[in-house]
Amino acid sequence: QDIFRIDVDSVFPSIDSFRLGKLKKENDPSWAEINAGWGQAALLLCQIYQLIKGTFTLQRYRIVPLGAFSYMINVNGQKTFPLHFEEESSMTSGFKGLGRVFHLSATPSYDLAMTYYLDCLKQIGDYVEKTF
Repeated sequence: QDIFRIDVDSVFPSIDSFRLGKLKKENDPSWAEINAGWGQAALLLCQIYQLIKGTFTLQRYRIVPLGAFSYMINVNGQKTFPLHFEEESSMTSGFKGLGRVFHLSATPSYDLAMTYYLDCLKQIGDYVEKTF
């Protein structure tokens, strides 16, 4: 059985069957599903990082995997940024974002958390590509 099964469900990327994205359509994933997907993605990246931690250190950010409530920490300012979003409660407009994968503009801190996650992914990917 696969651990961290990564796939595409129609137009949405998914991890362990949790879809990541919204398109403003009726059958879009719920925020609970997206949050769970981010939790799995955070746990996966942390597991990979643990394998190389002795020879590599992440710069700028730290990933804290806490299931559907995972978050990123900016290590310089020790500020936290949630990799999760509460159901539509804090959205003031109907704007659903800039793409099929990520729901950008939910909140500025959520946007930053996704950006920081991708920065960590790039750092680890660059290191693995260079080293192995």
